[in-house]
Amino acid sequence: MAVAAFVMVSARWHGLFDLHVYIGATRQWLDGGDLYGYRQPGPARAYGFTYPPFAAIALAPLAWLPFPAAAAVVVVLSVAGTAALLWVWFRRPLPVVAGLVVLAAVEPWRDTLSFGQIDLILVALVGLDLLVLRRGPLVGLAAALKLAPALFIAYLIIARRYREAAVAAAVAAAATGIGWLVAPGASARYWGGLFWQVSRVGEVGEPADQSLAGALHRLHTPDAVWPLLALAVVLFWTTRLQPAGDWAGFALTGVALCLISPLSWVHHLVWELPAVLVLLDRRRPLAAAVLAVMALRLVWLVPALSLLTLVGLVLLAAVPRERTSDVST
Repeated sequence: MAVAAFVMVSARWHGLFDLHVYIGATRQWLDGGDLYGYRQPGPARAYGFTYPPFAAIALAPLAWLPFPAAAAVVVVLSVAGTAALLWVWFRRPLPVVAGLVVLAAVEPWRDTLSFGQIDLILVALVGLDLLVLRRGPLVGLAAALKLAPALFIAYLIIARRYREAAVAAAVAAAATGIGWLVAPGASARYWGGLFWQVSRVGEVGEPADQSLAGALHRLHTPDAVWPLLALAVVLFWTTRLQPAGDWAGFALTGVALCLISPLSWVHHLVWELPAVLVLLDRRRPLAAAVLAVMALRLVWLVPALSLLTLVGLVLLAAVPRERTSDVST
């Protein structure tokens, strides 16, 4: 009940802004308009739809609902997905409820709900596939809905889970193909270069951008520094995966995803929360410190410090490669 009440109140903070973008753009497209021409006015600028056309197809049922009903669906799926992952970890109801209460105080998780973002749903799809289903289709579906989760296909290859990687890649390709069939014009525009225009998502270097690129931009480093450091992060990530248990692989890949993405809003850092969960199993003081940084909104005090970027680098280095249950399964 406490989590439900907190979620209802926190939705007012950002007014489910991103969900308005999803539904507004999808409705415009369903009415015959330009999917990527939609603009939702924001406090500082207007924002448009930034996901592949397949995402609009998947969101179409929400566009047919009244907005409050669509918001309820997204929130319920997001909280249920988080609860499912916590259940996979704890296997007991009381720690799951306690975990949800703690997460309600953590800014990335809270902001994902208050913006009406779909990242918690994607985290659940990927996590349940990697840890429970172990087949690959949900990883492929997540990669088709949003580009960033495609890194988990690379993880499956590195982890030598080749069949799952092949299934994930095939599902992602098939879903993208559906996007081309249903929305050929939007697909040509998106895959023709729109997907690489980071400025459509936001301005690199804004305080809320906690990617490695954003941190370097705030430090006024030369443009050539970011690809070199991003490559270093990728190489370090691959070494940390050899060997790594299923939970550790899931956690490390989520952290690497946030670091190397051209832009990672604070709410995108829900991909790092599995790493905190793994740390809780071994290094409670560090995990508590990470949760405190995420909960106390310290990122906004001194933006140039890029505290959450530093948290990501710490997690990438500190997450244990194995968990006892990983080894035994």
